[in-house]
Amino acid sequence: MIVEITTRLENPQGFDRIDDMQRRMKSFRPVFDDIRSDLEEAWSHNFDTEGGHYGGWNPLSPKYALWRGSPGPILIRTGRLFNSVRSLHGAPNDIKDDEAFFGTNVEYAKFHQYGTTKMPKRPIIFEPHHASKKWGGWAAKYIADGETFGIKG
Repeated sequence: MIVEITTRLENPQGFDRIDDMQRRMKSFRPVFDDIRSDLEEAWSHNFDTEGGHYGGWNPLSPKYALWRGSPGPILIRTGRLFNSVRSLHGAPNDIKDDEAFFGTNVEYAKFHQYGTTKMPKRPIIFEPHHASKKWGGWAAKYIADGETFGIKG
């Protein structure tokens, strides 16, 4: 003889929460917005500290410093490159549901990023220390609770 029990789970709040989590997993745009803000802060700080993220950028060559004339920060002459990483809106920056692209399309940025035979590299685009772990935590919190930086999304 078989003895059995039939039961049914009735937890509409739990099912609603699962539905909300599945909905949020379809688009990570709010998390990418937070990542954009994090990168803007990190990359701006790198300019403010003249490459502090990398232990400091090499100083300008005496010849270039003389030509430049102004004693301003190493990579800020017109402000164009700095402004392109301080505010990551517009091309080439793009946020989609499941991926995001951040950077600069200032044509001379690559010479600073990678250096040349006549100029040392002074990196401006980088992933901050421990960012992948932090950003992964943000994504998990967003999926679970709908929160980004503590704001309901």
